[in-house]
Formats: sequence, C-alpha cells, structure tokens
Amino acid sequence: MIEQEVLKRISDYLANPNVQQAEERMKDSFYKYEVTNRDGQNEKKDGHITRIVKKYDQDVKAHIKLIYLFIKEGMRDAVQGLLLGAEQERIVKAEFGAAEKKGIFPSDFPEIKVVGIEEMRAILLRVEANNPELKLREFLLGADGKGGYDTPKIAAAFIQLARRNYERLEMFIRLDDDVKPNAE
Repeated sequence: MIEQEVLKRISDYLANPNVQQAEERMKDSFYKYEVTNRDGQNEKKDGHITRIVKKYDQDVKAHIKLIYLFIKEGMRDAVQGLLLGAEQERIVKAEFGAAEKKGIFPSDFPEIKVVGIEEMRAILLRVEANNPELKLREFLLGADGKGGYDTPKIAAAFIQLARRNYERLEMFIRLDDDVKPNAE
C-alpha cells in the first residue's frame, strides 16, 4: 500500500504537471522526504524504493529471486469508476523502472515487478464473466469499498493465478510492508 504522503505528492503533481517543484517533491517521496511530525519538527523518512532496498538485505536476497509489489490504489479506483488511482499506479511503476535504470537497486537485487490494475484486468474480466451476479467492487474491496486488511491476500492470490502457467515449482511468500524480515 502506498503511503498517504506519497499519494498526496503524486496527486499534487497530477494537479500541477507543469510545476517543477511538484514533480521534484513527488520523485523525492520514492527515496527520502521530509514531513512535519506532531511536534512541528521536520523528520526525514525513507520512501518506498529506499525501504525496499533496505528491507531485502543479503540474507533475504539469497532466497528471493522475484519481488511483486502490488499497488491497490489502481484496483480500488477502477472498481469505483475513478481515474486517479490508475494514474498514480502508472507513476509508481514508472518511478520503479527509472530507479532500476539508474542503478538504485544493487546488481544482485531480486527482480521487481510492480503489479496493479492493468496486470489484474484480464483475470478480473474472467472472474466477472464467469460470475455475473458477483459484485466485484464488494468482493475486492469489502462492503465499505475501501479495501483493507485482506486486500494484500487478494493480490497474492491473483499473482499466483497469473503465474500458474509459468512457474509451477516456485514457492510464493507474501511479505506485507509492515513485516520485518529477520526482525528480532
């Protein structure tokens, strides 16, 4: 799940695409950025890309060859008929691609695939076609339409379904953003 501050900065950029400062603030949010905490002090935070690089240290990298990063915002907005989430998702994917080209990830780092509504669309169409009475919005996002605790489980299931034709002998492990590998 993308942090609210990052989504806010992406939205600010989308609202003001010709303002260079808005673009810089958005790009900074993927690496390191400052926020004002409750005490009114500026605090530096790691962005999503920086956190991923730090999280998957040598011990974990030895066992992981592919990381899927699921973005729920595009799916949530698509089933609600909104455009913003899909555009935010496009920007996140582009920034991860740019980070890879810039060499931000170590050379032995696992491959990262950012997955969102575009990758899930074919599967969702088949689910909906086979179950016309299914309320897809409620099925994916719950009764309140916001998604929540189980959203990553749905994403993990979709990714497994999508990969079943390619890699049958691989282990699939889901690590949510709040999981700390090798935490003591």
